[in-house]
Amino acid sequence: MSLKPVSITTGSNFTIESEMSWSDAVTNCQEKNSVLVEIPDNTTNEEIRDLLPNDTEVWIGLSKSIYWSRTSSRGLSQPNWGEGQPDNFYNYENCAAMMLENGMWTDEKCTNLYPFISLYKISYFCLD
Repeated sequence: MSLKPVSITTGSNFTIESEMSWSDAVTNCQEKNSVLVEIPDNTTNEEIRDLLPNDTEVWIGLSKSIYWSRTSSRGLSQPNWGEGQPDNFYNYENCAAMMLENGMWTDEKCTNLYPFISLYKISYFCLD
């Protein structure tokens, strides 16, 4: 799959990957030297939403053991939860997905299969 620019502000490229469980998506990203997309603010949330078809959900780099945190272990500062979310339905929903129809987040069972976004940081080198 080809790399596509996310935005100038993030300095990143991404690929949309096929459906996997949340933990398999994280592992897949690590094997490709990328990360499961993390959404630090509403601007990034909208940029990602606008680049993707709006008929599904995609995994994002956010999960919960006790507290919700990003895959990078950073805390969650600007959550974009949908109405009534996270609800941890039957105490099984510990991974987060973005609903592309509205850009809101929902907690989901981690074994559900959704596409996901691998994010690659761009490195620049100065050559003499």
